[in-house]
Amino acid sequence: MVYDGKLFDVTIERWGDHEREIVEHPGAVAIVAVDTDGMVALVRQRREAARKELLELPAGTLEEGEQPLERMHLFAAEGVESGPASPEEDEQLELIRWRVQDVAARLGEIEDAKTLAGLLLYLHETSL
Repeated sequence: MVYDGKLFDVTIERWGDHEREIVEHPGAVAIVAVDTDGMVALVRQRREAARKELLELPAGTLEEGEQPLERMHLFAAEGVESGPASPEEDEQLELIRWRVQDVAARLGEIEDAKTLAGLLLYLHETSL
């Protein structure tokens, strides 16, 4: 291990003469949440790595021992109801709602890969 962080660790793996830095992360989940009015919930928040605010699906890191075990899981939920937000202490989130019918035309506004993948998969599944 070369870095032991709060959210992830970095280890070095060696294969013969080659070595790679591997990020060990507990995994994450994201959700395409569609309410009873046909609105998709997104959040706008500052992402320091991008040096700007990004529009994303609601997502979070898995806690130790929490299922599922793979890297990123995407869920879809329809008919969701509003509830209280519970951001981390250092998070400032702005709720953004898009009509499901407008999502395809607005995909160009999204830079986050998990959000693009999630929205595209949702549109594909609901159009079958």
